[in-house]
Amino acid sequence: MKPFLYPNQLSTIHLRYLFLLLIAVAIIWSGIKITEFYSNAEIKSVPLHTSMYQPGEAAGMVIKKIEQELFNLTSNEYSNYSTEVLKVMIPGREEIEFCSAILGKLKNKNYTETYLGNGLWLVDIDKEFLPPNLKRHAPAIQWHIFEQSGIIHNISGHLLTNC
Repeated sequence: MKPFLYPNQLSTIHLRYLFLLLIAVAIIWSGIKITEFYSNAEIKSVPLHTSMYQPGEAAGMVIKKIEQELFNLTSNEYSNYSTEVLKVMIPGREEIEFCSAILGKLKNKNYTETYLGNGLWLVDIDKEFLPPNLKRHAPAIQWHIFEQSGIIHNISGHLLTNC
């Protein structure tokens, strides 16, 4: 009669089970240590309504952007273009007047600045101050300012998207 397992097979099977047992113990031990670490650690989170900016800082960024845009609109950067191209590229008096009016309101602090949470600000100007010929260009005058990237995004869809 043959034995069920040969001696060299018996030791191989035992080694496999022992190896699997050691792996299971290591996984369980690691899980316990990770749980202890996170249960003892002080978890720091930034509340939703905590901002990196001070009040007025988001509007200040919009002011700088509009000043730069006005400079670009009124500069002599179009001197090398043909007349046909200039008709499309050169801003009209209305566009410059529109940006100037918005800039004046921002500089006089006639705006609403709201922190929306998660690093997002909203700067809003009431469009009622605009003369009738410019109101048609602005359903609203609003910008989103993203704290982390410093991006200023015009969300109002008015005449010049950069102002």
